[in-house]
Amino acid sequence: MKIFIAYPFTSKLQENGLLPEEYIEELITLKKVLEDMGHEVVLAHEREKWGENLLPPEICTKLDFDAISQADLIIAYPGNPPSGGVHIELGWASALGKKIVIIKKSIDEYSPLVNGLHTIISVSYIDGGDFATMLGQLKKLLSKMGVKR
Repeated sequence: MKIFIAYPFTSKLQENGLLPEEYIEELITLKKVLEDMGHEVVLAHEREKWGENLLPPEICTKLDFDAISQADLIIAYPGNPPSGGVHIELGWASALGKKIVIIKKSIDEYSPLVNGLHTIISVSYIDGGDFATMLGQLKKLLSKMGVKR
């Protein structure tokens, strides 16, 4: 199965233009867990070398849209503060009829449209909590959904 990971990117960049190490490690771990389950994973953060090789809007927008178009599942964390890019990706995914998993962190506030997205498309919500707990919930959810290669 092809999975697109939609996580905040540019809002997380530090003054040096790179993502924080801890954030990179979490994304690498998330991708590896999914790959170890047999999935093909697209992660724009990795493609753009964690901030070292940011692509211009004319290129990254098309690459992300094409990747979402080809994905079977979108795993998204809308962010806090909310990520405009992730919200656009959620819009594309829902318009394209993709299955979506939204990682919600209890301390975050979300738009009613994010909270109500399940009323128009297949969306599962999991509580982000701490990273290890979220990974466990995600693995359990994917198994329950029958999401296997």
